[in-house]
Amino acid sequence: MLPGRQLSPHAVLFLLRRWRWLLIAPTLLGMIGGLLYRSDALIQIVPQRVPESYVNATVTERVEDRLRAIGQQVLSRTQLEKLITDFSLFPEERASKPLEDVVELMRTRISIAPVVERNASARRNESEAFRVSFDYEDAGTTQKVVEKLASFFIDTNARERGTQADQTSAFLEAQMNDARTRLEQQEQRLKTFRE
Repeated sequence: MLPGRQLSPHAVLFLLRRWRWLLIAPTLLGMIGGLLYRSDALIQIVPQRVPESYVNATVTERVEDRLRAIGQQVLSRTQLEKLITDFSLFPEERASKPLEDVVELMRTRISIAPVVERNASARRNESEAFRVSFDYEDAGTTQKVVEKLASFFIDTNARERGTQADQTSAFLEAQMNDARTRLEQQEQRLKTFRE
């Protein structure tokens, strides 16, 4: 500004119009440079199909509790480190920060949330779902990471349900063998009594 000269609002508007690209271009480049892509995976939870009058459910936890438990396994440091190295995520951060900080950064970019039914009169026995999301600078990588996270959830859940089913089966087998042994002992006593 020149000494003794005041800047009027008209002059400011004239300067802004004349040099608008000097303001708009850096703003747009900054917005594009800071752009994150989000990829989502919707995972549906299918309830037990056999009526509970025949067989009790092997999984009796609420969806939120199971989701939290499985989420802790899926978002463990070892799983996330493997994803970071497999997909070469956060190369600049890995070069300048410890891997633990990079894992924590990835954790902040992952979102896991149950899908809330909009219909208040939804029945309890209908299928439920949850959404896994990830934010990253590259759209293709973001999609692959979410796909891998979703498969981690599905595999972990299937493995745990299989383990629970095996444990239930072993328990029932032990109970049946115990009942068979008691029945055979009772039959032996009855046979001895009759003789």
